[in-house]
Amino acid sequence: MDTLGYCLMKSGQVPEALSLMRRSTRSQPTAMAYAHLAEALILSGRNDEALGSLERAKALRPDAEAQEQIDVVTKSLDAAPRG
Repeated sequence: MDTLGYCLMKSGQVPEALSLMRRSTRSQPTAMAYAHLAEALILSGRNDEALGSLERAKALRPDAEAQEQIDVVTKSLDAAPRG
């Protein structure tokens, strides 16, 4: 589910991606799934929710690949407009 959601997000189908990613984090709560959800939330302008997803990702003790994704998404969140 997470991979399909990520592909949908990358193709611009963010609302559909968010739905799949939320289901993914409920069924398989991995650090990578939460990092991907955070990225989609940023694209939707939901920066506070994205921050929460990043915090959950970090709490799940990510492996090196997931940590790299968390770092990339964190930088994206830091650069996102606040409003």
